[in-house]
Amino acid sequence: MSPSAADPSDRCAPSDPPGETRDLTLADETATATFAEGLAACLAPGDCLLLTGPIGAGKTHFTRALIRARLGSPSEDVPSPTFTLVQTYGPPEDEIWHADLYRLTDTSEVQELGLADAFETAVTVIEWPDRLGDLAPAAALALSLIPGRPISPEADDAPRHLRLSWRDPKWTTKLADLIPAQVQR
Repeated sequence: MSPSAADPSDRCAPSDPPGETRDLTLADETATATFAEGLAACLAPGDCLLLTGPIGAGKTHFTRALIRARLGSPSEDVPSPTFTLVQTYGPPEDEIWHADLYRLTDTSEVQELGLADAFETAVTVIEWPDRLGDLAPAAALALSLIPGRPISPEADDAPRHLRLSWRDPKWTTKLADLIPAQVQR
């Protein structure tokens, strides 16, 4: 799988350190949620996740599980922010911002949402991060979800391929316990 030129997490200036990438297969929706819940425990204000993948790949499912785990509330209502663009959760000192930028047409619209400040003070989860343009945080963790084929015609779930990419070394430490040993480099 080659990086998408439109994905800001794949761009780097010549002086940027080389990034790291790990590929995982998540067997089903439960495995996707379990990984998201584990990642939620590692996050701190200022961490940014950039989620890419086609419509229906599981970005919102992943984010719901992450937010519910981070809040410690499995029944928390976590609607998709497709029309509201941004939903916020939690107290100001540990806020989570979930943004779905699918409907944005210009990066100037990002400024109006207040995301630049949130990148510094909150955990941010951004679906469709290509809409950020140059505003994508360099220290973000990029997660690309690619749906697989159902195992059988009767299967109501399919595995997902998850590619994690980052440049900031903090992610190597944060992800160490989440990524199976056979995937570690």
